[in-house]
Amino acid sequence: MLKVIILLEDPQIRSELRNILTDLTEVEEISELENGHQLIAVLKDPNQVKNSIKRIQALRRALAGYGQKCPLNTGANKSKIAIQTNNRFIFIDMKDIVLITRHERKTVIFITHGVVKTNEPMRKLEQRLSSDDFFRCHKGYIVNSQMVTELALWGNKTYLVKLAHTNETALTTIDKAKEFRQKYCSE
Repeated sequence: MLKVIILLEDPQIRSELRNILTDLTEVEEISELENGHQLIAVLKDPNQVKNSIKRIQALRRALAGYGQKCPLNTGANKSKIAIQTNNRFIFIDMKDIVLITRHERKTVIFITHGVVKTNEPMRKLEQRLSSDDFFRCHKGYIVNSQMVTELALWGNKTYLVKLAHTNETALTTIDKAKEFRQKYCSE
């Protein structure tokens, strides 16, 4: 059984993380701390420090793949998606996602205020996107339809997809461009 300390300044995120951890059978006790000073006071007990590495590894195993059943993706609140990156979860507002693609064996998520990389395959991420706003325009690209600003002919049978909030672009076929226009545009 694990004893977990949540060390985050934001009380809302602490509460959301506590809700996630409460569902895990491996977690028996959860403590919340607001800052590093509180953590130092707790860790002065050598018995707690001794097994911390094993506990962290066990928590990582318990959380692996948990984003797929994250409470933020169910019920009334479908506006966020939990993305696991190395040893943490990042909660992203789906409306802020601009483009999802692959680069150097990572799934790269371009958001309005930065970039997030994860090992989660695009196929699984696509299944977790609850909004109809997302469109698989190519096997290597998922775009937020609300962020598409232009489809420009690029070559013989390809369109370049230009997006808001980034200089990154995506590619799509003529057929997928037609499907996009039918689904999202009034002509």
